[in-house]
Amino acid sequence: MNAANYLPEAKELKKFILIFYTIACIGFAVPLTRELFIWLTPLALLLNVFLLLTFDQNKNKPIAYIAFLICFLVGFVVEVIGVNTGSLFGNYRYFEGLGFQLINTPLIIGVNWLLLVYFSRNLIEKFTRSVFLQIVASSLIMVVYDVLLEQVAPLVRFWQFENGEVPLKNYFTWFIVAILLQVIVTLFKLKTENKLAKTLFAAQIIFFVCLFLILRQW
Repeated sequence: MNAANYLPEAKELKKFILIFYTIACIGFAVPLTRELFIWLTPLALLLNVFLLLTFDQNKNKPIAYIAFLICFLVGFVVEVIGVNTGSLFGNYRYFEGLGFQLINTPLIIGVNWLLLVYFSRNLIEKFTRSVFLQIVASSLIMVVYDVLLEQVAPLVRFWQFENGEVPLKNYFTWFIVAILLQVIVTLFKLKTENKLAKTLFAAQIIFFVCLFLILRQW
């Protein structure tokens, strides 16, 4: 049976998501609890994936999960190359905020790429049926999201670029990788219809905006 059968209705889970991110924002903002919430970040991302995939509407689940796995692996491998060579995004390094690392790269970063691919495609699919526009617009959304995330990442010990300056090629490479991942979604004919996707995405964006406004004062 679908795991969604054992969970509350989507409407109730949307309330939970908003409360969850509100508590997380407060936890990061308070110096006394910040370390704990930084440590909990990978678990929060995994919870996002669980909720998202539980309410995923793709009928051919095995094919969908293969596509999701490929997105995860591509995202992770690109980051491995990027952080160890500096040739893709520029010179940067990961801190402990994203948990366990393999080859100087947090495993959870592949999950982050997967989430962004899903979120952005879900946001665009209902606005246009043009596959080309879906791919390009979704990829641009991912880049805009990264612009926001780059402001917050050093503050919560996710990662930081050399000298604290994000090079333009970081965003260019992000766009290229985003295009590649969106093409994978298209080739597998995946749909991103999901009752929780927009709520999760909106909650993440508001969360990072709030963190930036709060933590930059410290």
